[in-house]
Amino acid sequence: MVLRIPVISTIEGLGAAVRQRLTASSAAAALFQQVEIVDVPVPAQASWPLDAVQRHALEYAEFVLADASLGAQLLLAKDPILPKGPLPVLTRVKWVQSTYAGVEPFFQQLALSNQATPPTFTLTRAGGIMPNAMAQYVFGWIIALERKFLQVQNYQRQHNYARDELKYRSFRPLTVGILGLGEIGQGIGRLMKTAGFQVVGFKRRTSAEDGYTFRDCADRVSNDLDDVLGVADFVVNILPSTSATRGLLTSEKLQVCRPKQPVFINVGRGDVIKESELVKALDGGLLSKAVLDVFETEPLPKENPLWTHPAVLLTPHVSALSLPEEVADVFVKNLELRLKDQPLQYAVDWANGY
Repeated sequence: MVLRIPVISTIEGLGAAVRQRLTASSAAAALFQQVEIVDVPVPAQASWPLDAVQRHALEYAEFVLADASLGAQLLLAKDPILPKGPLPVLTRVKWVQSTYAGVEPFFQQLALSNQATPPTFTLTRAGGIMPNAMAQYVFGWIIALERKFLQVQNYQRQHNYARDELKYRSFRPLTVGILGLGEIGQGIGRLMKTAGFQVVGFKRRTSAEDGYTFRDCADRVSNDLDDVLGVADFVVNILPSTSATRGLLTSEKLQVCRPKQPVFINVGRGDVIKESELVKALDGGLLSKAVLDVFETEPLPKENPLWTHPAVLLTPHVSALSLPEEVADVFVKNLELRLKDQPLQYAVDWANGY
């Protein structure tokens, strides 16, 4: 019997990448012989054109590969964003592989629907593919700021051979504070340590083994947020969006930053600090700059004051992209594990929210 797996994603070429990986996987060739990957168009309110194969795949699917925003709508929303009329319903799903590291849309839909019990399907995120890209993003901005790369073109235009203006300090005494030591935070910490920075990591629950466990990515680990904020020259947020982290940072909490006035780099989630509080911290001399890749509302509204704030540098949530080949690798590995009835990688804990 053919196992049809629908792919519902805005990532161009994802279905083709999965098919290529299935063909190339000699280790699980026998398992994959009866697997058919079915590309399904992204649904819209106006129409959802489906052929017979796509309808069958959606009706009988036990496994789904989908963007979190689309999967959450289709599987959990009381009133999904779908055209009216008879449609196949994903009622048999046992496992959803998300195409991104973040899976907040699923929890947002659970909250909206007031669902008391967790879903019966297993949810896995696209883990393992973000640490390098996010570490490169953070490292790139820190180097650009410390080595004053952003000023170079101005000096060039002025024909100014600005050796004195482009002097820089040693990285050795500088501390990077990382809020969140999951796989992405660890990836950032490893690169920062290799480059010569001191690294202090924040995690809510610490143990006596942390010094050894995180030795390659942090010089020390603390569960005291004030401690980390107070020593950091750069504060890097990579915390997920949960009830414990939303609004965690405030201008009052950031008072401990005043002596060093660190740069705040946010590649985690925008709701860790209200934008009004962030502006207050910048204007009040608690932070010197903010490098933002995530925001409370995305896309960032054109009238938002962050666009024009002189101390803000922003990018449109591109610190790490889900590339089709990398997502396919994660999915095919998990598919192999699932078909062998083995534990899946990057499974989400419905109770913890990540």
